Amino acid sequence: VVLAGVSRHYYGTAGQVLIAAIVLVACLKTAIGLVVACAEIFRRMFPAGPSVRSWVVIFSVASAIIANAGLTTIIAWSTPVLMFLYPLAITAIILGLLDPWLGASRLPHRIMTGCVALAALPDLVRALPIQGSETRAITHVADMVLPWA
Repeated sequence: VVLAGVSRHYYGTAGQVLIAAIVLVACLKTAIGLVVACAEIFRRMFPAGPSVRSWVVIFSVASAIIANAGLTTIIAWSTPVLMFLYPLAITAIILGLLDPWLGASRLPHRIMTGCVALAALPDLVRALPIQGSETRAITHVADMVLPWA
């Protein structure tokens, strides 16, 4: 808003058009880069699968469908995923920092990651935008097993 206001104040309509074009190109560049990077990674992960071009089409169509769901819906469904992934990411960072003291053993990494995933699961279920009998059952079991979660 500030940038648009300043450009309108100093350059008039041409400034607004210029800022709009710059933002559009920046967003398109980022979106295209992400789609192509994902397509290349999926091609490497699944060499017998679709080509890079096919993956680009798949990701572009999926992104368009998800984008049309609306920002509120996207946030509502991404919140539970983030509630699950953030503790795992923090654990991975801490374990990475402790790596010199843990040695080459993978057992501490597996145990910690498993425990944190188990503890984060109830948060994921509680944050789901749809609460039904299935989610209540999972939350009830999680509360019995992990009363602190």
